[in-house]
Amino acid sequence: MRLVLFLLMLFVSTYSHAGEVAVDYVMGEGDVKGLRLGYRPLHYSLADYGFGEGAYVYFELSTNYWEYGKPKRSDTTFAIALSPVLSVPLTEFAGKPVNFEFGIGMTYVSDTRFAGKDIGVHYQFEDRIGLSVNLNPSTKVGIRYLHYSNAGLSDHNPGLDFFNVFYVKRF
Repeated sequence: MRLVLFLLMLFVSTYSHAGEVAVDYVMGEGDVKGLRLGYRPLHYSLADYGFGEGAYVYFELSTNYWEYGKPKRSDTTFAIALSPVLSVPLTEFAGKPVNFEFGIGMTYVSDTRFAGKDIGVHYQFEDRIGLSVNLNPSTKVGIRYLHYSNAGLSDHNPGLDFFNVFYVKRF
């Protein structure tokens, strides 16, 4: 109960803004391509914690669709993930803020075999690192590297690697 109250107070006390939707085009190893849709309901400012102005944590709930191979003989899978992500101002590019992003979250993948790999278990960790550019207060674009791994929960742990480009719209 104390943990629940602590988390509730944390969320209420540092809340800064809400409502972002992200659309990502995903490119993986070999012929893997896909789409990733994310919803970021809450952002929490970290300015009071020594990270500087503009640093924040957001939580993203995403769904992923990945396809491997030729359209008529493709291998497809779905995933759902929840990730906390740290976003820190890095620099400016053409007068626009550039942020560095890092996060580790949990993912459920619908199949344990995909793109010729046995990933062992349905539950995977989602690691991410990326850069985003704020085009205006409600729009950003960026690039990201994603790695999915079961962290040794299974003997089969080849991992899945993806690069993606993304577009984010704040409401």
